[in-house]
Amino acid sequence: MNGFDMVVNFVRNANWDNFPPEVQEKAKICLLDGLCAIITGGKVPITQITNSYAKKLWTGANEATILKDGSRSNAIGAALVNAAAGNALDIDDGCRHVLGHPGAQLIPTAMAISEQRAKSGVDLLTALVIGFEVAIRIGNLWHKTRDVYQSCGSWGSVANAATAARLMDLDSDKIKQAMGIAEYHAPNLPMMNDIDHPTMAKHGIPWGAVTGVMAAGLAEEGYTGVPSILGDPKHLNWVKTIGKDYLFVPSVTFKHFASCLWSHPPIMAARDLMKAHNIKAEDIAKIKIRGFHQMVRLGIRFPKTEEEAQFSVSWPLASFILEGEVGPDQMLSHRFNDPALIALVEKMEIVEDEALEAIVEPGKWPGIVEITVNNGETFISDKVVVISGYIGNDLGPHAELWRYDEIKEKFARYCRNIFDTGRISEIISRVDELEQDANISDLMTLCSVK
Repeated sequence: MNGFDMVVNFVRNANWDNFPPEVQEKAKICLLDGLCAIITGGKVPITQITNSYAKKLWTGANEATILKDGSRSNAIGAALVNAAAGNALDIDDGCRHVLGHPGAQLIPTAMAISEQRAKSGVDLLTALVIGFEVAIRIGNLWHKTRDVYQSCGSWGSVANAATAARLMDLDSDKIKQAMGIAEYHAPNLPMMNDIDHPTMAKHGIPWGAVTGVMAAGLAEEGYTGVPSILGDPKHLNWVKTIGKDYLFVPSVTFKHFASCLWSHPPIMAARDLMKAHNIKAEDIAKIKIRGFHQMVRLGIRFPKTEEEAQFSVSWPLASFILEGEVGPDQMLSHRFNDPALIALVEKMEIVEDEALEAIVEPGKWPGIVEITVNNGETFISDKVVVISGYIGNDLGPHAELWRYDEIKEKFARYCRNIFDTGRISEIISRVDELEQDANISDLMTLCSVK
C-alpha cells in the first residue's frame, strides 16, 4: 500500500468514536473558530460580491445555507460564498505545516455537503478531522514540490475533495479519483503576488472549496483523476502516520488579530513595550519596525480596501496601539479615513533586519519594535516570535495551545455586534453537543445572519 492508498483508506474508514478525546475536542474548536470567521466576514465586500454572483448563477438552488444572509444555494454556491466569508477578514485559523489557512475552506465544504446529503453532526465533525489531516499532508508536500510559494486554495483543493468525498460516501476508488481530479485542477496561486498587490484574490480559498466540491461530484459520476503526489515513495514517511498521528491537534492554531500573521510580531512587541514603559499612544513620536523579508513586503500602507489593511504591518499595528484590538471594527473600510489612525501610520517605518531574517523558519515569525517618544527617548522591545498563533520571546512554542474556552471567548467577542449574547451562547452550545444532532440544520439556522 503506497502513501496515497493509506490516505484514501483513512478518508474512507475513519470513525469518530475511534478518535482520541483531544482530536474530538480540536474538531469542535476548529469548527467554532471557523464559524466565527464566516459570520464576521459577511460584512466584507468580497463576501457581498461573491454572494451576489452566486445568486445570479444558481437562481433558485436550495441545497445548502449561505450564512451571510441565511439564503440558500446549491452546495457549490454555499461553499463558494461561505469560504469567501471565512477568509474575508483574515481572522481564520492557520497551520505551520502548510503555511496557510485550512479551516476557511474545509468548514464551508463540509457544511455544504452535509446539508446537501442530510448528514449528521458526527458526520460533519468526522469529515473535518479527515480534511485537516489530509490538508496537512498534501499542503506540506505541495510546498516541497513547487518552486513558488502557493497560497491555500491550491493544496486545499485536494483536502476539500477528500472532505466532500467522505460526506458523499464515495468508495475508495472514487475518493482516489476525486483527490486526483482536485490535485490536477487545483488553482495556481502565487501568494507573494497578492502580498505585493493585495486584492480580493487573496489566498484563493473560495476556489479551493469549489474545486474540491466539484472534484468529488465529478468522481461520483465516474470522472477520473491523476495519481497524487501523496503516493510518491519519497514522501511515505510524511504520509504514513495519517490516522495515527493527528497533526492538526498541535499544529492548527488561531489568530488574535484580523490581519496577516506576518503583521502580528510588531503588534505583540509594541504591546509589551508600551506596557513595560507606560507609553501612551499620544506619547509616540516615531515607530521603527524591524522584521523579516516577508513582513517588510507587507509594508506601510494607507489602505483603501480591506485586503490592503490586512496585508500591511502599519494599519493593524496602529489599530492595536490606539484601540487595543484588531478586528472588524478596525479593519473595515469605514475606518480608513480615521485621522488618528492615519497620523499614527505616518510615524512608522519598517526595515528588514538580517539577524531576524536569519532565524525565520516556516511558521516562526520574529519582529522587534523601537518606539521613540516625544521627549526623544527611544525604547526597544525584546525579540518577539509568533509561531503560527503561539507567542514567545524566542523560538519555540512558549505558550499553550488555544483552549476551547479561549475560542469560545473569541467567538463571543467578535460576534458581539452581530448576535445577542443569548444567540451566541446557543451557537456555542450547539457546537458543544453536535454529536447529538441528526443533521446540521439547527446549527446553520442559528449561524445565519438575517
